[in-house]
Amino acid sequence: MSLFENILFPVDFSHRSEAIAPYVAAAAAQFEARLTLLHVLDLPKPGEEPPFAGIAEEFSSKLRTFGAGVLAGRFVHHVLRTGRPAQEILRFIEEENIDLVIMPTHGFTRFRQLLLGSVTASVLHDAACPVWTTAHSEETVMPASIRSVVCAIDMGPASNDVLAKAHEVAAAYGAGLSVVHSVPAVDPRFESEVAAHAHRFLVDSAQRAYPEIARAAGVAMPLEVLEGRGLAASIAARCRHADLLIIGRGSVKGVLGRLRTNCHDLIRLAPCPVLSL
Repeated sequence: MSLFENILFPVDFSHRSEAIAPYVAAAAAQFEARLTLLHVLDLPKPGEEPPFAGIAEEFSSKLRTFGAGVLAGRFVHHVLRTGRPAQEILRFIEEENIDLVIMPTHGFTRFRQLLLGSVTASVLHDAACPVWTTAHSEETVMPASIRSVVCAIDMGPASNDVLAKAHEVAAAYGAGLSVVHSVPAVDPRFESEVAAHAHRFLVDSAQRAYPEIARAAGVAMPLEVLEGRGLAASIAARCRHADLLIIGRGSVKGVLGRLRTNCHDLIRLAPCPVLSL
């Protein structure tokens, strides 16, 4: 059985969607997965005129020819839906048993560099399946191949599952895997014995907890404990030469959703694509 069997690529016909099409095709080929290209035709707001006749046919044709040079074959399917994009993507994920979503983030300008695109953020917030996002930068540069994978764990109860999945993904690509955990460094402006003790406690706790996590995940990689003033920033810096960062994003439903603050920051700051489990 393949690691990912049913991949969804939501397409909005933007430059970023076009840019990652070869990357999506490569991922689908790597996992021998069924690939679905989904475009959601946004319905008008209440009181507005409905779309003109024939628009569905126009977008269906546009979807079928999107990325035709790389996104083709008997395992590639095209689906057009109407509704609110985030809601329809999430509904499709559940209805079709999607086990991986690949989509770009949106950070087009300096004013938006702190934000994820609203549709991407909604999918990350609520989707039960893994979500693979592109680097959150002005220029979308996708690695030609995946040779180096970094897995960031928080030592929480889901860490062994995240690490096990990261090990599987790295093995599928024949890539090297590094395991990291980030703790706050002692701020030199506020050095004290109490701060130093708290820092040592966090480092020691992580090093004591990791062997059991690694054993449960079935991996033998050592743990790198990163230290920095920002948890996400130190992990992002460690990923400077990585091709993929793998993280967990929680399991809480409802208002909090699955996308936690550190995960949001990692997706924004990472210089490489991020696979959020």
